[in-house]
Amino acid sequence: MANNGIRNIFFFHYYIPLEFIFISWLYAEGMTGFIPKKWYYYMAGIFTAYSIINSLFIQPIPMFNSYAQTVESVWVMAYTLAYFYKLMSQLKVEKLERDPFFLISISLLLFCRKPICLLA
Repeated sequence: MANNGIRNIFFFHYYIPLEFIFISWLYAEGMTGFIPKKWYYYMAGIFTAYSIINSLFIQPIPMFNSYAQTVESVWVMAYTLAYFYKLMSQLKVEKLERDPFFLISISLLLFCRKPICLLA
């Protein structure tokens, strides 16, 4: 696309809400018994609506949607911190380095801090 002079920045307007929906689903399944699943699904719906409003009125399709990415990063960091709170309060995992959800949460926490520092 870049060779033809077509900017591909519009993909982020689709990618960021889909990414947040997937991460919300992942945490809804992984945090059973701690935070109700419907809370994660509500957050995914609210964020998707916010992304659509942002793409239509605030940051149109030809622009990079930095506001949506920043909001997504804040919520994903909140998800990871809630998981860490659950992990520390229940103390069920003996070896953290072997818990895949812990590794995913650490990765997401490190990955989502970058947009906040750069875009906020």
